Amino acid sequence: MKNAYARDAAERYQIGSICYVSTAKKPYDLECAQVPEQRFYNTMLKEHKKKLAMSRLLLREISDIITKVSTGETKPYEESNNNKNIVLYLLSELYKENEQELHYRLVEIFRDILHVDLTNYIEESRRLGKFNNRYTRPQVIELLSKRMQKYILEKRVLLPRHGLSVSELLDKKGRENRKLMREEMPKARGNGLHAVI
Repeated sequence: MKNAYARDAAERYQIGSICYVSTAKKPYDLECAQVPEQRFYNTMLKEHKKKLAMSRLLLREISDIITKVSTGETKPYEESNNNKNIVLYLLSELYKENEQELHYRLVEIFRDILHVDLTNYIEESRRLGKFNNRYTRPQVIELLSKRMQKYILEKRVLLPRHGLSVSELLDKKGRENRKLMREEMPKARGNGLHAVI
């Protein structure tokens, strides 16, 4: 009897699967198990289909962006350097100080106070606004990496002890958003919320 079941199972062989006699009570119940190679091909096929669907989605998004840019709905992406700039406040202006001396002074200030070496990280520095004897103009420092800007902004709590302060450089839209947040902050604090900009 066992050989008859085995022969019947061998005759029912299908491509990609092997049939064998089950241990069920009915003698002709057959179960099919996939060959390991077939399972491998099936998983590879599923992964390929997922990647194909993802690539089609990305191509559709790229074509949408191209049409928006060509029709003028949106402007092409332009990375601004504001995300790498910091503003140093209350840094005294020395008489006839050239750019190289200012660069060395900035490197020394950040090394002594924040323990950060900016020797090769400062790309450019400039003052904001016109010269005035009554107050010191803020110093804009353009750094080479966004990571260094984040690190300096994290450690800026050490600067007020030395009469200096640092913040990020905001564009016009960022300043407007900050102004709106300042107007709404007292209302939120009045409602019992912890509001901080």
